[in-house]
Amino acid sequence: MDKGGTGKTSWTAGEVIYASASTTLAGTGAGTAGQVLKSGGANAPTWASLAATDIPNLNADKITTGILDIARGGTGTDAFTLGGVIYNSSVSELGSTGAGTSG
Repeated sequence: MDKGGTGKTSWTAGEVIYASASTTLAGTGAGTAGQVLKSGGANAPTWASLAATDIPNLNADKITTGILDIARGGTGTDAFTLGGVIYNSSVSELGSTGAGTSG
């Protein structure tokens, strides 16, 4: 890497470059769709699928899109009837009745 070069004459398309030693660059192969690059600590980074255990302390304020399933503490839906009563419509979803009438 003398004079700021990489020390390599070619790279593979999609490769992510990382420092494999203090004076050496290396590259990972490209991951597959949906994978994330995980740190190997002092080892090479690797491509892997993201698991819930990878982000155990995620603050719910960070969730800005999508519908949170009942199994994860959500409602499983994004629409309820104004004035309706919420009920468990299935194992994984809540529903709501129509609004009642007075009298």
